[in-house]
Amino acid sequence: MAKYHQNIAGISRANNVDMGVAFDMLVCNAKSLKSGDLAEIKPGGGKLDYYELMNDVVELDNRRRV
Repeated sequence: MAKYHQNIAGISRANNVDMGVAFDMLVCNAKSLKSGDLAEIKPGGGKLDYYELMNDVVELDNRRRV
């Protein structure tokens, strides 16, 4: 999803991983979040709206498997 591109790019730079790995990190960490309106998913990922991300995580996960 284009709206998470900057978050994924930030995770990639901060953790010295490629964009594919950073994407997986975003999806996996989003699934493990328990509460909060805003959360920094991974270093470099910035703050994300937790509820919006939870609504998008299924679509993000499906894209990862393509």
